[in-house]
Amino acid sequence: MVGREKRVMLPIYHILGSEIEHHNQQVLTFFQQELLPLLPDSEHFFYVVGKPSLQTAFTHLRIKQFSSQKAIANALIAKKRQNPTACFLLHGQFNPWIWLAIALGRLPTTNLIWHIWGADLYEMATSWKFKLFYPFRRVAQQKILQVWATRGDLDHLWRNMRARSEQDHLIYFPTKLGDQIKISPTQNDRLTILLGNSGDPANELIQALSEIHQRLGNNVRIIIPMGYPENNESYIRQVEAYSKRLFLAENLQILRKKLSFEEYVTLLSHCDLGYFNFKRQQGIGTISLLISHNVPCVLHSANPFGLDLQAEKVPYLLAENLTASQIQTTKQQLKSIDKNRIAFFAPGYTKLWQQRLIELMQNE
Repeated sequence: MVGREKRVMLPIYHILGSEIEHHNQQVLTFFQQELLPLLPDSEHFFYVVGKPSLQTAFTHLRIKQFSSQKAIANALIAKKRQNPTACFLLHGQFNPWIWLAIALGRLPTTNLIWHIWGADLYEMATSWKFKLFYPFRRVAQQKILQVWATRGDLDHLWRNMRARSEQDHLIYFPTKLGDQIKISPTQNDRLTILLGNSGDPANELIQALSEIHQRLGNNVRIIIPMGYPENNESYIRQVEAYSKRLFLAENLQILRKKLSFEEYVTLLSHCDLGYFNFKRQQGIGTISLLISHNVPCVLHSANPFGLDLQAEKVPYLLAENLTASQIQTTKQQLKSIDKNRIAFFAPGYTKLWQQRLIELMQNE
């Protein structure tokens, strides 16, 4: 009896083209501990900008470490020429050399997939160097034939960048939710609000402070995590000065240093509300952590992640009609939903990754 012909599994090269330590660590941990054991035997290679210690930290992954963005871009171009039928998956990016290589035709986009992490899809920076670079990046992104992203990012791509493609698919970053961390319950003496997810100006913190003061008054406690990015003291002082004009100093907590994951989870679990004023997709990890602890979130009406929350029937709030009673109602609604069926939580995002990668490996 003649057996069925065995499918040829395509090798997949995972490109983490910028040293974004937390995100890269989370992707590599997800693949090593959760995803690869679920997949058929196949060849997965990881090109990562980072420290040499990555190879000892992830002994079950075939990692090639690079010291710079330019070095990994050159290696990607060379490998694509050497093996044009292999699949190359760009995880996020934030690598101008890769975008330029695509825009200038040095890196063909056949079998090239971009998993959007958020910021690289949007053109919100105001410095001249970004404004000069954006047109080149736009050309590159229009050339990419396959994109994996959130519903909101896919919608933004289709409306602003290029036409919808059957090769575009829904997928989510493998967010770490900290289920193993023990949290002691607390009772706040006043509404405690987490404002923003970083010191990135995209958080529009000054406008958000005004909105909170206008809609909820000044008898609230506000925590603002601004430990990232580094060298941001000028903006931190600007936010601090404005916040003290509206709220008592003892009700303000501006975090200038990055917290450990365990510290961050504990901080979020003790909040009553998350307030996010960014208009682009960002902070899904923080939003997911708050949802997992039944903490309501306020999103800007232009935030594309609202499409994902709506699709998953996860309640959230808008600043325009925010009241204390709505916060309590949303909290009760969050308590009643089955978190295991949310696609951007585990095991939902694991199933999406498993499906997508099996399709790639089988060249379907």
